[in-house]
Amino acid sequence: MAIKHQAQLNSLNNEKAMLRLRDKISDGLIVEHTIKAGRGEIGSLVSPHNSADQQSEVHWAPS
Repeated sequence: MAIKHQAQLNSLNNEKAMLRLRDKISDGLIVEHTIKAGRGEIGSLVSPHNSADQQSEVHWAPS
């Protein structure tokens, strides 16, 4: 089942080492993604926010 969503770039720092994205899912879930890259390492943080009255059907992001 496909769930519609819209992704937008929130920020990209001057060094292009930290990227922040926001996904708005059609069922009300909002997922913030922070991706950091450094010398020999990469890290990511996924923060879901469900403002809907029901559980999200999205399986690729924690809800």
